[in-house]
Amino acid sequence: MIWLLLACTGEPELTPDPALLPSLEAPRLLRRASLDLRGKLPSADELNRVANDPGAYQEIATSYLQDPAVEDRMVELLNEKWWTRLDVFEVNHMDYGLPDQDEHDFNRSVGEEPLRLMAHVIAEDLPWSTVVTSDWTMANPMLAELWGLEREEGEGWQKARYSDGRPPVGVLATNGLWWRYTTTASNMNRSRAAAISRLLVCADYLGRPISFAEGETVVEVEEAVRNDPYCLACHATIDPLAANLFGFWWLSQYSRVEQEVYHPEREALAEQFLEVSPSYFGTPIEGLGELGWAMSEDPRFYSCAVESTAELLWRRPVDLADRDELEAMRTAFVAQGGHMQPLMVELLTSQSYRNPPDPESLDAVPLRMLSPSQLDSTLVQIGSFRWEQDGFDQLHNDIEGYRVLAGGVDGYAVTSPQTKPGLPWSAVVKRSAQVAAAKMVEQGTRGEGLLANAPLEEGSASADFEPAVQALFWRLTAIELEAEELAELASLWDSVAEESGAVAAWEVLVTVFLRDPRFLTY
Repeated sequence: MIWLLLACTGEPELTPDPALLPSLEAPRLLRRASLDLRGKLPSADELNRVANDPGAYQEIATSYLQDPAVEDRMVELLNEKWWTRLDVFEVNHMDYGLPDQDEHDFNRSVGEEPLRLMAHVIAEDLPWSTVVTSDWTMANPMLAELWGLEREEGEGWQKARYSDGRPPVGVLATNGLWWRYTTTASNMNRSRAAAISRLLVCADYLGRPISFAEGETVVEVEEAVRNDPYCLACHATIDPLAANLFGFWWLSQYSRVEQEVYHPEREALAEQFLEVSPSYFGTPIEGLGELGWAMSEDPRFYSCAVESTAELLWRRPVDLADRDELEAMRTAFVAQGGHMQPLMVELLTSQSYRNPPDPESLDAVPLRMLSPSQLDSTLVQIGSFRWEQDGFDQLHNDIEGYRVLAGGVDGYAVTSPQTKPGLPWSAVVKRSAQVAAAKMVEQGTRGEGLLANAPLEEGSASADFEPAVQALFWRLTAIELEAEELAELASLWDSVAEESGAVAAWEVLVTVFLRDPRFLTY
């Protein structure tokens, strides 16, 4: 059995036993929706309800959109596309006189600013155009103090406003976006223009073929982008788009003062540097102040929102086979005023989301791995365990932690989440499971948590053993154990208890569950 293999000190099998693959029946499907929308497991009552009434899936899944955890989860999900949660920025915590123990919080705060704005739009079900037209951003107390923002009262992340004259263009006016997508003296905001084109209208300049003749100098390249027909194919639109962004142009690249403040007086530098006037894909506009409006009027803005959200929730790239389905969703999305929650309900109830397994083909079964953030939030939920060290969340960074090793993205070198298990992933899962299991058993001995009613002192000899084990596995995986598996688990418990005692036996048993592919996939 796979869960017995995982209890050993060796590494897990990388290919799951087909007999143990999830069926994606209603309970398993609800678990998927809960993990995607909230980053945590459904309650036992919710699982039991859909087990008895599969038709309740849509109602319960839709209700998850009102959970406060949705906003945090959307930050994690959006970062897979936007890549702003970096471990290092050109301006760092020391530039603000912050102690080293605040380094992680500083980097996270900066990188999450644009993500928080978009996540808030989704959680509050505001029109998606708000993302590029709002006169507010989101800030926590740290950002508000460091950048002098006017922040609304309250804990955590709240609406805030800059006071340096930057236009009301939502994420396009956030420091967090432009600290991630910086530029150079020769690039002149072109990389930034390419980034917002990719992210907001799904027009990826960097995906187009390009070549340069050997030995060309910077001057020759600049001449080519203005005259060479092959270069103009891109630069005829990307340069005028980049011309809108010179208010964020710096004179000293690594200067805190230069990077944190908007410079409206520099907007006029675009025509001097790029020799073009600001425009949006051929439509003349008056700089950054009109860029958000222009984007919100672009049909591609809404098509891109649908495609990007579909990819994040379906956990795969969309292709031509999805065209008709996505076009129907886009039409409804626009007709409903561009509100994201109705779109997400459509995606959660689509056949592509359910995607039932093909019993004849192991490769066709869509097993999704828990992301580092999902693993983190789930372990917090079930065992109050968060893996932290020296102020760094170990599953949310790479300088001091294991985000990439656990299958995540770092925003630079790794920009797509891991989809298949590997040895580094296995090591992270193993240590996480061991510590979380110990925490869960400790809670159980105090009459708390998921093991509050488990016979922690009597074990397999108790009539409550099998019901407790079944209830725990059901809650963790939304799958019921077979009688044979229950018998093997009882034997495993007895073997460990004989050598190390009842508490250690329960810790091993819970560790087995937390390393089971049925827990680690959804």
